[in-house]
Amino acid sequence: GYTGPLLDGRRALCTMQRSREFARARGVRGRNGRPKVASNAELFTLFFNRPPPGQLHDALADVRVTKACFFEGRRRRMW
Repeated sequence: GYTGPLLDGRRALCTMQRSREFARARGVRGRNGRPKVASNAELFTLFFNRPPPGQLHDALADVRVTKACFFEGRRRRMW
């Protein structure tokens, strides 16, 4: 099994939580019509005006979308 280091949750950055206001300002809503945090795919679409490439829930596609969102949020000084 895996024997490398584990992520330290105290130092982790949650792009979903940190983009809450950005998503709210752009009208992201849940099924109930109330504001919600953006999913990875929603955040990607908000940032890049297109749906994410690849099949999400495939580990490599998810990592690529998360990476793109992380660096775009950093570029925009959201975190």
